[in-house]
Amino acid sequence: SEITLRLKNVHLNNKLKGISLKVPKGSIIGIAGLEGQGQRYLARGLFGIEQFPLGSVEFEGCPVNITNPRKAMSLGIAYISEDRDAEGVVKVLSVSENIVLTTHKDISHHTFINNRLYKTSVEDGVRQLSIKVSNVDDAVGFLSGGNQQKVVFAKWLKTQPKLLVLHEPTRGIDVQTKIEIYHLLRRLTQQGLSVILFSSDMLELIG
Repeated sequence: SEITLRLKNVHLNNKLKGISLKVPKGSIIGIAGLEGQGQRYLARGLFGIEQFPLGSVEFEGCPVNITNPRKAMSLGIAYISEDRDAEGVVKVLSVSENIVLTTHKDISHHTFINNRLYKTSVEDGVRQLSIKVSNVDDAVGFLSGGNQQKVVFAKWLKTQPKLLVLHEPTRGIDVQTKIEIYHLLRRLTQQGLSVILFSSDMLELIG
């Protein structure tokens, strides 16, 4: 099968040493462990926030150097952090503004936003994730934790990623929303998306 991501003997700032793994296309690779065992560093390294000074990274069979998040996004990597408040949503912005944050350039020309594309993009995101919101112009901070996390997913899925890096994606959300996210991930992998799921919840990983 095709391999989306392959790490060979990567190191990171004395926190991680000799990490190797491969992620086949359309698969979910689970990485287990208690918090503080290096998961955060590895997840952030895959998105270019941290750097791998040693080892090699291949993406879709080609050697790559993920030097920053912009490079990661250009390859087709999306990252959903465990810290939703600090790195997931911008609570003072509206639901619609959060959804289009990663794809602003696709709905605008120079400094002018195409209102039709903007509205369509937001509506598609709300529908795809079944986000419960009375008005998309309301601040995202007014939503429940589960719906805020759905906004984060909608934002990153707008980039049409090939690899989705998830760090504790269901932390602090209700059971029903967890189930919806699990079903979403299965649908996406059936369409060819690859997922790396970092979780301290063994039942979640087994599922």
